[in-house]
Amino acid sequence: LRYGGQPLATAAETWEGAAQVDSVVMAGTPFRGFMGAFRDLVKGCATGRNAELLSPQALGSMPSIYQLLPVLEGRAARLVIPERIYDVRHWRDEGWGLLAHTEELVASARAARYAYVAAQLENSQHFFARLHAPLCCRPRRAIPVLAIHGIGRKTLEHVEWGGGSDERLRFDRPAESVWRKRPNKIVANAGHSQTSSFGDGDDTVPVTSVPLPAALAEAMSVVRRETRASHRTLYSDKRVQRSVLEFLAL
Repeated sequence: LRYGGQPLATAAETWEGAAQVDSVVMAGTPFRGFMGAFRDLVKGCATGRNAELLSPQALGSMPSIYQLLPVLEGRAARLVIPERIYDVRHWRDEGWGLLAHTEELVASARAARYAYVAAQLENSQHFFARLHAPLCCRPRRAIPVLAIHGIGRKTLEHVEWGGGSDERLRFDRPAESVWRKRPNKIVANAGHSQTSSFGDGDDTVPVTSVPLPAALAEAMSVVRRETRASHRTLYSDKRVQRSVLEFLAL
Protein backbone atom coordinates (compact mmCIF):
# COMPACT_ATOMS: atom_id res chain seq x y z
CA LEU A 1 0.00 0.00 0.00
CA ARG A 2 2.70 2.49 1.02
CA TYR A 3 5.58 1.58 -1.27
CA GLY A 4 4.17 -0.22 -4.28
CA GLY A 5 6.64 -2.67 -5.79
CA GLN A 6 9.87 -0.89 -4.85
CA PRO A 7 12.90 -2.74 -3.42
CA LEU A 8 12.59 -2.71 0.36
CA ALA A 9 16.10 -1.46 1.01
CA THR A 10 15.53 1.82 -0.86
CA ALA A 11 11.72 2.18 -0.94
CA ALA A 12 10.20 5.65 -0.60
CA GLU A 13 6.65 6.27 0.55
CA THR A 14 4.37 6.88 -2.47
CA TRP A 15 1.10 5.13 -1.50
CA GLU A 16 1.12 3.77 -5.03
CA GLY A 17 -0.58 0.57 -3.95
CA ALA A 18 -3.31 2.41 -2.06
CA ALA A 19 -4.56 3.89 -5.33
CA GLN A 20 -5.50 0.38 -6.46
CA VAL A 21 -7.47 -0.57 -3.32
CA ASP A 22 -11.01 0.26 -2.22
CA SER A 23 -10.88 -1.31 1.27
CA VAL A 24 -8.74 -3.75 3.23
CA VAL A 25 -9.49 -6.65 5.60
CA MET A 26 -6.66 -7.83 7.85
CA ALA A 27 -7.20 -10.83 10.12
CA GLY A 28 -4.57 -12.10 12.53
CA THR A 29 -1.85 -10.00 10.91
CA PRO A 30 1.42 -10.07 12.93
CA PHE A 31 2.69 -6.53 12.33
CA ARG A 32 5.54 -7.11 14.78
CA GLY A 33 6.18 -10.68 13.74
CA PHE A 34 5.68 -13.66 16.03
CA MET A 35 7.91 -16.20 17.72
CA GLY A 36 5.91 -19.06 16.23
CA ALA A 37 7.49 -18.33 12.84
CA PHE A 38 10.94 -18.90 14.32
CA ARG A 39 9.73 -22.03 16.10
CA ASP A 40 8.48 -23.44 12.79
CA LEU A 41 11.78 -22.64 11.09
CA VAL A 42 13.57 -24.62 13.81
CA LYS A 43 11.11 -27.46 14.31
CA GLY A 44 9.08 -27.55 11.10
CA CYS A 45 5.29 -27.57 10.93
CA ALA A 46 3.41 -30.80 10.30
CA THR A 47 0.45 -30.68 7.92
CA GLY A 48 -1.92 -33.47 8.84
CA ARG A 49 0.20 -36.63 8.77
CA ASN A 50 2.83 -34.99 6.57
CA ALA A 51 5.84 -33.83 8.58
CA GLU A 52 8.05 -33.15 5.53
CA LEU A 53 5.91 -30.79 3.46
CA LEU A 54 6.71 -27.91 5.83
CA SER A 55 10.02 -29.13 7.22
CA PRO A 56 12.56 -26.56 8.51
CA GLN A 57 14.41 -26.72 5.19
CA ALA A 58 11.21 -26.27 3.16
CA LEU A 59 10.03 -23.35 5.27
CA GLY A 60 13.50 -21.83 5.17
CA SER A 61 13.30 -21.64 1.38
CA MET A 62 10.25 -19.33 1.56
CA PRO A 63 11.23 -15.62 1.59
CA SER A 64 8.00 -14.49 3.25
CA ILE A 65 8.50 -16.45 6.47
CA TYR A 66 11.57 -14.37 7.37
CA GLN A 67 9.32 -11.29 7.32
CA LEU A 68 7.24 -12.95 10.06
CA LEU A 69 10.12 -13.24 12.53
CA PRO A 70 9.64 -11.15 15.69
CA VAL A 71 10.63 -7.49 15.67
CA LEU A 72 13.54 -6.57 17.93
CA GLU A 73 12.02 -3.95 20.20
CA GLY A 74 10.87 -3.42 23.76
CA ARG A 75 10.86 -6.46 25.99
CA ALA A 76 11.79 -8.88 23.20
CA ALA A 77 14.99 -6.96 22.50
CA ARG A 78 16.12 -7.58 26.07
CA LEU A 79 15.85 -11.35 25.71
CA VAL A 80 18.65 -13.47 24.35
CA ILE A 81 17.06 -15.25 21.43
CA PRO A 82 15.88 -12.26 19.29
CA GLU A 83 19.41 -10.91 19.22
CA ARG A 84 20.48 -14.13 17.56
CA ILE A 85 17.55 -14.64 15.23
CA TYR A 86 18.90 -12.02 12.82
CA ASP A 87 22.52 -13.23 12.90
CA VAL A 88 23.04 -15.79 10.13
CA ARG A 89 26.05 -17.22 11.95
CA HIS A 90 23.74 -18.64 14.61
CA TRP A 91 21.57 -20.23 11.92
CA ARG A 92 24.67 -21.95 10.57
CA ASP A 93 26.05 -22.99 13.96
CA GLU A 94 22.72 -24.25 15.33
CA GLY A 95 21.41 -25.75 12.09
CA TRP A 96 18.21 -23.71 11.93
CA GLY A 97 15.87 -23.69 8.94
CA LEU A 98 17.52 -24.00 5.55
CA LEU A 99 20.92 -24.43 7.22
CA ALA A 100 19.96 -27.70 8.93
CA HIS A 101 21.99 -30.78 7.94
CA THR A 102 24.14 -28.85 5.48
CA GLU A 103 27.07 -31.16 6.21
CA GLU A 104 25.46 -33.49 3.66
CA LEU A 105 25.84 -30.87 0.90
CA VAL A 106 28.78 -29.94 -1.29
CA ALA A 107 30.60 -26.73 -0.34
CA SER A 108 29.02 -24.64 -3.10
CA ALA A 109 25.50 -25.63 -2.01
CA ARG A 110 26.28 -24.83 1.64
CA ALA A 111 27.61 -21.42 0.62
CA ALA A 112 24.53 -20.73 -1.52
CA ARG A 113 22.17 -21.57 1.33
CA TYR A 114 24.16 -19.46 3.78
CA ALA A 115 24.06 -16.47 1.41
CA TYR A 116 20.33 -16.94 0.84
CA VAL A 117 19.47 -17.00 4.56
CA ALA A 118 21.72 -14.00 5.22
CA ALA A 119 19.99 -12.04 2.44
CA GLN A 120 16.51 -12.95 3.70
CA LEU A 121 17.35 -11.95 7.28
CA GLU A 122 18.66 -8.60 6.05
CA ASN A 123 15.62 -8.13 3.83
CA SER A 124 13.28 -8.81 6.74
CA GLN A 125 14.94 -6.00 8.68
CA HIS A 126 14.34 -3.65 5.74
CA PHE A 127 10.73 -4.84 5.65
CA PHE A 128 10.10 -4.04 9.31
CA ALA A 129 11.90 -0.70 9.01
CA ARG A 130 9.62 0.35 6.14
CA LEU A 131 6.50 -1.08 7.78
CA HIS A 132 7.06 0.88 10.99
CA ALA A 133 8.56 4.02 9.46
CA PRO A 134 6.91 7.33 10.47
CA LEU A 135 4.31 8.74 8.11
CA CYS A 136 5.84 11.08 5.51
CA CYS A 137 2.82 11.80 3.33
CA ARG A 138 -0.79 10.75 3.29
CA PRO A 139 -2.65 8.81 0.58
CA ARG A 140 -5.25 10.70 -1.41
CA ARG A 141 -7.99 9.18 0.74
CA ALA A 142 -8.16 7.30 4.02
CA ILE A 143 -8.75 3.70 2.99
CA PRO A 144 -11.28 1.82 5.16
CA VAL A 145 -9.53 -1.01 7.04
CA LEU A 146 -11.08 -3.82 9.08
CA ALA A 147 -8.47 -5.18 11.50
CA ILE A 148 -9.48 -8.43 13.23
CA HIS A 149 -7.40 -10.22 15.85
CA GLY A 150 -7.93 -13.21 18.10
CA ILE A 151 -7.87 -13.25 21.90
CA GLY A 152 -8.32 -15.72 24.72
CA ARG A 153 -5.84 -18.41 23.64
CA LYS A 154 -2.41 -19.26 25.02
CA THR A 155 0.12 -17.94 22.52
CA LEU A 156 3.92 -18.08 22.44
CA GLU A 157 5.40 -14.59 22.80
CA HIS A 158 9.12 -14.82 23.58
CA VAL A 159 11.88 -17.37 23.99
CA GLU A 160 15.16 -16.92 25.82
CA TRP A 161 18.04 -19.23 25.04
CA GLY A 162 21.35 -19.67 26.79
CA GLY A 163 23.18 -21.67 24.11
CA GLY A 164 23.68 -25.28 23.20
CA SER A 165 22.07 -27.48 20.56
CA ASP A 166 18.57 -26.67 19.31
CA GLU A 167 17.30 -29.64 21.35
CA ARG A 168 17.30 -27.10 24.18
CA LEU A 169 14.96 -24.80 22.31
CA ARG A 170 11.81 -26.18 23.90
CA PHE A 171 9.16 -23.73 22.76
CA ASP A 172 6.08 -25.53 24.00
CA ARG A 173 7.01 -26.65 27.49
CA PRO A 174 5.66 -24.08 29.98
CA ALA A 175 4.15 -25.22 33.26
CA GLU A 176 0.39 -25.22 32.68
CA SER A 177 -0.34 -24.26 36.30
CA VAL A 178 1.95 -21.24 35.95
CA TRP A 179 0.21 -20.23 32.72
CA ARG A 180 -3.17 -20.25 34.43
CA LYS A 181 -2.00 -18.20 37.39
CA ARG A 182 0.48 -15.82 35.74
CA PRO A 183 -0.20 -15.64 31.98
CA ASN A 184 2.19 -12.79 31.26
CA LYS A 185 5.25 -13.96 33.20
CA ILE A 186 8.35 -15.75 32.01
CA VAL A 187 7.89 -19.47 32.66
CA ALA A 188 11.13 -21.36 33.40
CA ASN A 189 11.72 -25.04 32.70
CA ALA A 190 13.86 -26.37 35.56
CA GLY A 191 17.07 -27.93 34.31
CA HIS A 192 17.08 -26.07 31.01
CA SER A 193 18.67 -22.78 30.03
CA GLN A 194 15.72 -21.76 27.86
CA THR A 195 12.53 -20.10 29.09
CA SER A 196 9.28 -19.38 27.27
CA SER A 197 6.78 -16.58 27.73
CA PHE A 198 3.16 -17.23 26.78
CA GLY A 199 0.48 -14.56 26.63
CA ASP A 200 -2.89 -13.78 25.12
CA GLY A 201 -3.56 -14.22 21.42
CA ASP A 202 -5.14 -16.50 18.82
CA ASP A 203 -2.76 -19.45 19.55
CA THR A 204 -0.36 -18.26 16.83
CA VAL A 205 -0.16 -14.45 16.84
CA PRO A 206 0.05 -12.74 20.26
CA VAL A 207 -2.00 -9.62 20.93
CA THR A 208 1.26 -7.70 21.39
CA SER A 209 1.92 -8.11 17.67
CA VAL A 210 -1.44 -7.09 16.22
CA PRO A 211 -1.57 -3.26 16.64
CA LEU A 212 -1.29 -1.53 13.28
CA PRO A 213 1.91 0.40 12.61
CA ALA A 214 1.42 4.02 13.63
CA ALA A 215 1.62 5.31 10.06
CA LEU A 216 -1.12 2.97 8.83
CA ALA A 217 -3.35 3.74 11.80
CA GLU A 218 -2.91 7.46 11.17
CA ALA A 219 -3.40 7.37 7.40
CA MET A 220 -6.34 4.99 7.22
CA SER A 221 -9.85 4.70 8.62
CA VAL A 222 -9.54 1.68 10.90
CA VAL A 223 -12.29 -0.46 12.41
CA ARG A 224 -11.04 -3.01 14.97
CA ARG A 225 -12.73 -6.25 15.97
CA GLU A 226 -11.77 -9.00 18.42
CA THR A 227 -12.65 -12.67 18.11
CA ARG A 228 -12.09 -15.82 20.12
CA ALA A 229 -11.55 -17.86 16.97
CA SER A 230 -8.16 -19.53 16.59
CA HIS A 231 -5.69 -18.30 13.99
CA ARG A 232 -6.43 -21.28 11.73
CA THR A 233 -10.18 -20.68 11.81
CA LEU A 234 -10.29 -16.88 11.55
CA TYR A 235 -11.78 -16.77 8.08
CA SER A 236 -14.06 -19.79 8.57
CA ASP A 237 -15.53 -18.44 11.81
CA LYS A 238 -19.15 -17.37 11.23
CA ARG A 239 -18.91 -14.23 13.36
CA VAL A 240 -15.74 -13.15 11.59
CA GLN A 241 -17.36 -13.79 8.22
CA ARG A 242 -20.36 -11.70 9.26
CA SER A 243 -18.08 -8.84 10.35
CA VAL A 244 -16.29 -8.92 7.01
CA LEU A 245 -19.52 -8.95 5.02
CA GLU A 246 -20.93 -6.06 7.04
CA PHE A 247 -17.69 -4.09 6.60
CA LEU A 248 -17.73 -4.64 2.86
CA ALA A 249 -21.50 -4.02 2.80
CA LEU A 250 -22.08 -7.21 0.81
